[in-house]
Amino acid sequence: LLSVPGTIQTFQLLAPSKAELTLKNEAGITPFMRFEVWVQTELANKPFEPAKAHLDKIRETFPDIAHISAALLDQNIVLTPVSSYIRQCKVGDRTFGVRVWEPCIHSASLTNMVCLSFEYLVPARLAELAWHTLARAVCNRWSVRMWVLDYNVISDEALQATSFVPLHDDVVAAIDALKIEGKFVLVDSSLGETTPVVWRLHPRIMASLIINFRGFHGQDFASVDMCTKLQKRFGMIKELCRARNCEEMTKLLGDYAYREDLEQINATDDLFKDTALREPAAFFEHATFHCKRIEEDIMERTRMYQSFECLEDMKGIIACGAFAPDMWTSESSLRLHALLPETSIQYIRMGKSCWAMEGTLQALQVSKLIGNCFKRFKLRRSACCSSLQALEIEGNLEFDLGENKAQASARARSRADMVDQDVLSQQEVDTERKANAEQLYREVVEPAFPGILCCSAADVRFSFGQILLVDCRPEAYRAVSTIPGSFTPDQVNDGMMETTHMEKSIVVFCDIGDVSKQYLHHQHQRCSSKLLFRWQKARFMTMGMAGWCHDGGMLADSSGKMTLKLGTSSIFDDKEIFPVGYEIQRIKADFLAMLTVRASL
Repeated sequence: LLSVPGTIQTFQLLAPSKAELTLKNEAGITPFMRFEVWVQTELANKPFEPAKAHLDKIRETFPDIAHISAALLDQNIVLTPVSSYIRQCKVGDRTFGVRVWEPCIHSASLTNMVCLSFEYLVPARLAELAWHTLARAVCNRWSVRMWVLDYNVISDEALQATSFVPLHDDVVAAIDALKIEGKFVLVDSSLGETTPVVWRLHPRIMASLIINFRGFHGQDFASVDMCTKLQKRFGMIKELCRARNCEEMTKLLGDYAYREDLEQINATDDLFKDTALREPAAFFEHATFHCKRIEEDIMERTRMYQSFECLEDMKGIIACGAFAPDMWTSESSLRLHALLPETSIQYIRMGKSCWAMEGTLQALQVSKLIGNCFKRFKLRRSACCSSLQALEIEGNLEFDLGENKAQASARARSRADMVDQDVLSQQEVDTERKANAEQLYREVVEPAFPGILCCSAADVRFSFGQILLVDCRPEAYRAVSTIPGSFTPDQVNDGMMETTHMEKSIVVFCDIGDVSKQYLHHQHQRCSSKLLFRWQKARFMTMGMAGWCHDGGMLADSSGKMTLKLGTSSIFDDKEIFPVGYEIQRIKADFLAMLTVRASL
């Protein structure tokens, strides 16, 4: 929809009454919902008063008309702790890191899932947060090891090419460098950029999830006016990316990321600008390349698909954002489906084009699509059955003596309902415990020692290899578990600080943040003048281990083995602050000492 008066007049002609306004399409979206979301898009770019006035008129005329809301999304998905690390890979003379997630508790048999994260407008930091949420929803449930490849695997030569083909070569070479044995699940989240590799990899793919596919146009598309308009638009975006103009790039988000209201729009805009400003040059170079290829040869990928054979045995799901552009996404997906007939088209209900910028709830909807792949194609029996379908997926219901299939099914359904209730109960408990931790942090930690810098658990996880972590908790707690790679305060002496880890930022942590904040204040008072600047730049982790665990962070015992055990103080006995799933060990011996420390704040 364009911000011109004719758009409103056309909409009035197409949807003059409530019957037309509330007619649902295959994605369950009505014309009114689409119009309502478009008005929000205009708010994200520039106000278009005629659209806002017509929306207000519809709401006044039909006050009971249903509108889209995050409350309609299924939120009954358990997020569990996961292990995450960087795997260093090499292709020729190039070395690059690949982020890997897997279950905290090692399983003898894991399904590998290769994820292509190439949405050209999504900064790596935002993408990593989305993939982390996704990993927490699927790794333990489906016994999955997730490998996420992004623009860092692309060579400089490929970004200078006049075709997407060298980029596809680099992606295939990067997947080969992972040295995955056997077949894997492929998740393509690239806006169609890397989708052609499906044909090169298909003997190794057990199933695929292709999200918001683009780039497969009709044969006469190059001759229509819209083609020229799109090429000019991508030429404009190319120049913004080349100039690293984050302010103007932010104004594009209304077309790519669904936001429910002005508050969400402002929050997403601020987050995007903050992260984009810190992105390396490679992010902007990849985005510039993507836009340049579309500007110069919008039909390149169409010609590729026209030359590809039909893959009749390729199983999978093609997922479209319900509010993604029909011509750009939905129609392309239908053409792709004709080449992959064993796939089905499903919808991300509150999605536009870039799910990774649409928040936690959207990541959970993508996790459901992955679950649909595992269940529909019987890739692996669920490690944590929460429905009758998961219990029956391999057709092996357990029968009690004298029980027929109907009775066994009823018993299994009862068990599944109990698990579903446990899922909901766990979410409610975790929400309450996180609120407890946030309240404790606000009341105890925030008022003390103003001026001390802080960072979140997500910040720590994202920069894991670039920081020096210091565990300020008592030795008895550290003996149970700690964040992998952490040092103790005794180890972080002046000599070590002057000779090693000079390139790393310092982050300190404790249970909730009070002790670590006090530790930094103490370091500011006592450290040598040579190290004062470095300690003044050090940060404490907000909500400490409580925040780390609520973010699904991994823990390691004294031998370095992954664990869910956590030692903490009895001082928190009256108010639980750690999420369900961790095995809490109360350390009574340090109770008085911890009271003294907290009282001093």
